[in-house]
Amino acid sequence: KVPKKGDFRVQEEHGGRISLIEKLPNKIKSLAEKVLAILPEGCFYSRIDMLLLHGKPKIIEVELIEPSLYFNLDLKSSEMFARELQRHFSGLT
Repeated sequence: KVPKKGDFRVQEEHGGRISLIEKLPNKIKSLAEKVLAILPEGCFYSRIDMLLLHGKPKIIEVELIEPSLYFNLDLKSSEMFARELQRHFSGLT
């Protein structure tokens, strides 16, 4: 997420821009994996927001419930989500 010029808000309704990152830098992916590993339970969904401060990733938010799943960023994402949701809940019976 990137805010519009001259603003700090990254939400689309405030002019922010959201884009998909295909490959995360290793230092960001590694930090996210460490965060997920210390959660008390596994998560079906998570989003870990970070920013780079002096070249180092810093966590600003760990979100386990998401009001917008950004299906508009990848045409196959809603199908993948439905498939994973079905797989997740079929294992709970």
